[in-house]
Amino acid sequence: MSTPFARFAAICLVFTGFLAVSAAHGADPIDQHPGMDLIPWPKSVKIEPGELAFTAHSRVVATDDSLAPLAKIVAQELATMTGLPVQTGAAPAKPGDIVLKIDASLKADQSLLTVHGQDVVETTDGADTVQVGDQAVVSGFDYRAVCEGSATLLQSLRQNSGQFSFPKLTIKDWPNADYCALMVDVARQDH
Repeated sequence: MSTPFARFAAICLVFTGFLAVSAAHGADPIDQHPGMDLIPWPKSVKIEPGELAFTAHSRVVATDDSLAPLAKIVAQELATMTGLPVQTGAAPAKPGDIVLKIDASLKADQSLLTVHGQDVVETTDGADTVQVGDQAVVSGFDYRAVCEGSATLLQSLRQNSGQFSFPKLTIKDWPNADYCALMVDVARQDH
């Protein structure tokens, strides 16, 4: 049977190990960008001064017909988040709009794993970018990548005194693997 001191020493040893491991992996990127609560954290984030106001006149513009369903979903999400009526529109986009577009030339800076047939292969397909200036432009390699970039943009929406805005930023991201999952084990945990 262990003594209280032995248990305390073991806890301290485990905690010290966690601190060593976290120090080896570097600082949390959120510490460098307070107020940017993005999950998962993108591979590259550059925040610039200023913000893009999101108002009742802002639209979600799909530059490709295949992105029209996504434009409606993003507009509904923004309406839910802000309480503002959000319209979808067709190109050309105007300042203050959110623009969704497919850019098949976008490539990840590192390869990611994907399954083709029964083979696991490496590819650089699947990247997305989010650029907020006088418009918020979400570009992706394909429909799925534009969806992922849109989710990142939605997470960056800020509210201050009833006014909504996006910080001016440039993000480039891609998944670590073509398929990612999380299994939550509720049988052996207290909830």
